[in-house]
Amino acid sequence: MTSDSRTDTRTHVLTVSRSACRWPIGEPGHPDFAVCGGARVRGAYCDCHGAIAYRRPRETANSLERLASLV
Repeated sequence: MTSDSRTDTRTHVLTVSRSACRWPIGEPGHPDFAVCGGARVRGAYCDCHGAIAYRRPRETANSLERLASLV
């Protein structure tokens, strides 16, 4: 994982508030490990990280055919 290039809102994982983004930054166990800490918008993440974490599944011919057979 790489460091976030936006305004630095990083916060320690033990002090993150309920309304803050929980996107991990760095390596767990390393002293500099933190979470984004930006304003939470999508699930547990800010808008930027939510766009990465939550993606729509691709609709393919196979997936549509499977769906049609279930109906």
